[in-house]
Formats: sequence, C-alpha cells, structure tokens
Amino acid sequence: MTHVFNYDLPDDCEDYVHRIGRTGRAGASGHSISFACEEYAINLPAIESYIEHAIPTSDYDPSALLTDLPAPLSLRSSPQQRRTNTAGSRNSNNGGNRKPQQRRPRAPRPKKEA
Repeated sequence: MTHVFNYDLPDDCEDYVHRIGRTGRAGASGHSISFACEEYAINLPAIESYIEHAIPTSDYDPSALLTDLPAPLSLRSSPQQRRTNTAGSRNSNNGGNRKPQQRRPRAPRPKKEA
C-alpha cells in the first residue's frame, strides 16, 4: 500500500504502529496521513514518544468550515416500520444470521385398518 489514512488516532500506540505499518512493505516507501480532533489529538504525544519520532502537524483554516448547514432531521419510525419484513413469517432466516433449517422427511403414517 502506498498510503494509509487514519480518521482518528488510536488510544494504543502499538495500534498506530500497526496501522501505518501497512505502508512501505518490502522496502517500498509509503505515506501515512492522520486526521485527529481534540478528542484524539491528546494521544499524539504518547504515540510520538513510542515511535521516537515527531509527527508533523498542521492546523486547519476555520474559515473553510461550512457554517450554513441545516440541522439534521429527526426521523421517527412508526411501530409498523420498526417491524422486520419477516416478522411472523415461517420462512424467516433471522436476517441471514443463521443457516436455514433443514426439514426432516416425515415418517409414513400407519394405514388404518377398516
């Protein structure tokens, strides 16, 4: 892989090394780019200490952020919409989580004597 993009910084330093280790295999070069908000940026000093290397950082331009986005809509589903499509169906496969049950052949019924 030539590039790895991290959309957060892991809490564990070894996880960071594992992630970026996907680049530069077998002597090839690669790049790792990490994005971090305030919540994850606190992990950066520990990662730098662990790898014994300073990771270059850059700030973003706050004027580039979108400020006129509408508020997200709150979608509420009715009880009928929350039910699964297979509710009450004899052929339900539980959302694909289980193998379909095999039917056993019925044993022949004994014949009634008249």
